[in-house]
Amino acid sequence: MATLWDPAERHGHLGPLPGQRLVLVTGAARGLGVGICKQVLQQADAELIVAARSLPKAQELADELGPRCRALQCDVSDEASCRLVAETVAKIRGSRALSVVHNAGVAYDLPWFPAPWPVEAARVTLGTNLFGAMRLTEALLPELLDERAHGRLVFVSSGAGAANLSKMAEERRCALTTIEDVKALKDFCEAFIQAYEASAKEQAEVPLPKLQEGFWLQSNGFSKACLNRYCQMMALQHPTLCCVACSPGFVETEMVKTYRGDSKLKSVEEGGDVCAWLALSPDAGPSGVKTPPSEGEGQPDNHEKNEGLAAAS
Repeated sequence: MATLWDPAERHGHLGPLPGQRLVLVTGAARGLGVGICKQVLQQADAELIVAARSLPKAQELADELGPRCRALQCDVSDEASCRLVAETVAKIRGSRALSVVHNAGVAYDLPWFPAPWPVEAARVTLGTNLFGAMRLTEALLPELLDERAHGRLVFVSSGAGAANLSKMAEERRCALTTIEDVKALKDFCEAFIQAYEASAKEQAEVPLPKLQEGFWLQSNGFSKACLNRYCQMMALQHPTLCCVACSPGFVETEMVKTYRGDSKLKSVEEGGDVCAWLALSPDAGPSGVKTPPSEGEGQPDNHEKNEGLAAAS
């Protein structure tokens, strides 16, 4: 079962860091990314890299936030872009510890999005939300695994991941929660993509989401369930690397502009506080999947829905 983490506890632990930490935030130029960046800079000893696909937008935010920020172009769906980011980080990091906040993400099939959902939604969503995080992590591993300054990975997940996991057939759920290598995880995702694309072509008869071939066919939640597992895999493979996945709650971003429910939305600064604390705190706890109490649409109703996402330490 995942660690149930109460965001209110953060203020009791966050204190001065023993040395400077360099924090890289992906998808930083808009939405939750902006909130994370602002909260990171509340820590006086942190330097921030604003990473986004659009360098002009990243630079505009870095200029606004002040001298402790620099901008980098980073398209997590592109391997060459991730390598260039890693090369730049290696040049500027020095002896500082590196925290990477994997915030870049897309969504094409949230529950309030109108049907029919795009056939390509699964492949594009996983390409950014999961494979993008994997791609950048791999490129940055030499910096993250520095024995002199242990790195940290923070994966911005969602309660939708636990919800999607709970709706899978038992066989699929057990398969995901026991995957131990990247190839097996990619193969699992490819099976989901094939099932999604086949079903998406038939939405006129049976709309998505639905249970098909053991998968709950909603790609945003599926991508977060897989991201949680990848976080655990990294924690198990690299014991000195703190790896955490968290849900910042239901945050008012572009993705929810068409939402018409009655759930209370957080500001981007409120949502970003969670991610910044995990990136900076000297006492973020053991590696694993951390979820706050249920807050709004897409969040777990209770933490029993997180079964199978056991914290890995």
